[in-house]
Amino acid sequence: MEKFKSSIVIIVKRLLFFFFPILLFVFVLHRQIFNLDVKPLWPRLLFYTILIGTIDLMNYKYSSVEEPVKSVGHLKDKIRAGRWKVLEDEEGAFVLRPRFDFPYSLLSGDRVYVRFFNGTARVEGPKYYVDSLVRDIQGKRNVWADRIASIVFFIVVLAIITVPVLYDRGVIADLRVYYHNYRARNVERIEIQDTNALGNAENNINNYGYGAEYNDHIFYVEDNLNLVRITKDLKDKTCLIEKSSGYGVSGLNIVDNWVFYSSGKTFNRMKTDGTGNEVIYRMGYLMDEHVHGNWVYFINPSDRFTVYRMDVNGQNLERLVNLPVYDIAIYDNRLFYSFRDDDEGFLESVDLEGQDKRTEMDIPVEDLIRWGGYYYFKGHDDYKLYRHEVGGSGKPQVLVDGRVSSYIVTDFGIYYTLHSRDVGYPGEGLYKIGLDGTGNTLLYDTRSVESLSQVGNWIFFESSDDNTYPSQKRLDLQTDEITVMD
Repeated sequence: MEKFKSSIVIIVKRLLFFFFPILLFVFVLHRQIFNLDVKPLWPRLLFYTILIGTIDLMNYKYSSVEEPVKSVGHLKDKIRAGRWKVLEDEEGAFVLRPRFDFPYSLLSGDRVYVRFFNGTARVEGPKYYVDSLVRDIQGKRNVWADRIASIVFFIVVLAIITVPVLYDRGVIADLRVYYHNYRARNVERIEIQDTNALGNAENNINNYGYGAEYNDHIFYVEDNLNLVRITKDLKDKTCLIEKSSGYGVSGLNIVDNWVFYSSGKTFNRMKTDGTGNEVIYRMGYLMDEHVHGNWVYFINPSDRFTVYRMDVNGQNLERLVNLPVYDIAIYDNRLFYSFRDDDEGFLESVDLEGQDKRTEMDIPVEDLIRWGGYYYFKGHDDYKLYRHEVGGSGKPQVLVDGRVSSYIVTDFGIYYTLHSRDVGYPGEGLYKIGLDGTGNTLLYDTRSVESLSQVGNWIFFESSDDNTYPSQKRLDLQTDEITVMD
């Protein structure tokens, strides 16, 4: 029990005199000097605390070792070699303090106790110090190993202090951007002729880009894995990408006979006939992918959810909006983005070069749609469906007073689903409501509604009926008739 108490005291002192001062320094560095938000740091710092506490438990727990020694004189020579300060020396009994392991050894006041008797030295104290003294007595001390350990320790402490700052400042992401642009130099160059072409409708991009239309064809994702192309008369169906497992396909954008799509941590392109498939970005997941002319705009979760762009060859990658955003949209050659600043939320816009910033609304929004002189959006905090007149004032109008999972705005009305309790919060039920919020109707009592896409005269979606595996369906916008697709 006494040994256990001694170990606990040693670990508490280690955290109190060494690690917590580092945490305080990190807090001051973030909040007072760099004016950064410290809330995202706490999970990381908690992890460091548990990790260092566990390491300390292994390295600084109470230890007692007996080591053969020729004589008291030999023992004194080893002790006084420079690494130990003798605090007490009485008849073969010594109390030592390590001169190394600074500053902890000085702040904590830990001691090593040595007693010589009948050719044996009994060494007691924190395990790390006991093992160090035994090595000194044996003449096995490795100066280079000690130096390397000191350097590694310094690097670890430096990383704890600086990595969060470098991440929050975007420095680490900048290094990754340089590396990506270097690798992308070998990607075959293409050029989109229509510099104002949009790869998909905002309705579809807000719903993860599982469907798009181009010329006489509809492209959609089936079973979250396969990319299908079908003629608009729904007769000629071709599977362009077919998988049995792995990352699925999303983020569809189609311009100038090129299909752009996300698959896991890569962004890819291929011809509309399925040939020429090539990865142009492999730095992590993308969100809200927008292809506009020769540029791809997206939210980068790997860099604090800031807004990036790159060209359609994966080159010239750059951060365009250095703010953590919830949502982006493109209208009239302007990029709209929503974010919070402290406790206030905003919808702002910039031109497609990241200049000419304007405040559009003092509200944080998600899944923005501009339609018929109104902004339609989900509330960031409550997921209710709202609309607000473009350029208007006052509070937005609540259209759906419930947690909306996804929605699509059309000339025929708004089609939407509500949050379910299932994992991942897929939609529950397919509803229709007027553009002004009137005539709310349940069209289809179904579950696990996902992949809403407006293509041609239909809305494609997947859902599950009677706890069956989700199947692909389509809704006729003119009649609201729903058909299960083959």
